[in-house]
Amino acid sequence: MYIFKLNNILIGTFYACISATLGGSTFVFTRLILPQTDAFTLCFLRYLSILVILLLIFRPKIFSTEYQAHDFLKISLLGVVYFGGFPICVAIGLILTQASDASLLFATMPIWTAFMSSLFGIDTFNRLKQLSVLLACSGIYIAISGNYWGQSFFSNFIGNLFVVGGAIFASFFTVFAGGYISKYGNILILSITMTSGVFSMFIMMLFFGEPLTNLVNFDLVGWLTIAFLVLPGGVLMMLCWMKALELIKPIHVSICLAFNPLSAALLAFFVLNESLRKEFFLGTVLVFLAIFLAQINESKILRIKNKGL
Repeated sequence: MYIFKLNNILIGTFYACISATLGGSTFVFTRLILPQTDAFTLCFLRYLSILVILLLIFRPKIFSTEYQAHDFLKISLLGVVYFGGFPICVAIGLILTQASDASLLFATMPIWTAFMSSLFGIDTFNRLKQLSVLLACSGIYIAISGNYWGQSFFSNFIGNLFVVGGAIFASFFTVFAGGYISKYGNILILSITMTSGVFSMFIMMLFFGEPLTNLVNFDLVGWLTIAFLVLPGGVLMMLCWMKALELIKPIHVSICLAFNPLSAALLAFFVLNESLRKEFFLGTVLVFLAIFLAQINESKILRIKNKGL
């Protein structure tokens, strides 16, 4: 039994690390392709393609799962908020800021989730969570502040704000979708939310994006980048993340997010000629120490200490 549990932890950690690494790479490839299109068209094209592939893979399971009508409406609204907000905010942010810094900012999502859970009375904002916010802010300041003096500070600052907005949208979904995921499972929730989200992306693309006919102007690099964002950076990333959540606890999955900004920084160095700075890696360590602290149950630690006494 112990060996079986250990194997699950190792396999789950492997899936989480693969997903986080692929997630970091999507920041780089998104920034690479954005000169050829706009954020709204890119997000619609990418997530529509991912949705079609997921529906083809999981169609029997999706249509065989029963759900309540009032839940369907609420889940769909969550999809509009989540997919209509987070991908587009991140894509717009990546036009203005570096891929490595954007991935580090987005990796603070568990911190925002902890704060939002306390704001809506779902969880308590204990001293460890307060310390985690301080560490995360310190890590981000160390990682990115010195890089922008002498460059277009305002442009990068606005880009970073958009990425943080994307992280907040993702945190909102994490807080309020948890109960539905427990009730119906990851696959059904993902398919419903992505369907409503892609529809909202389509509406926004009609108003703010370029015509889809402009896609014919993509060069070979553009189409290869889209293929990566849809397949390894989309479908495979999501499947690995869901598999990790099946095998290990969310706190362990979140710790593996450290691979997200690290993979983005390394790939951006080779693909986008972004600089590798020691301050960035120091900031990354502080951010993921913050993520770890944000998800520790303080009352459980106190009970352990009391037992020791």
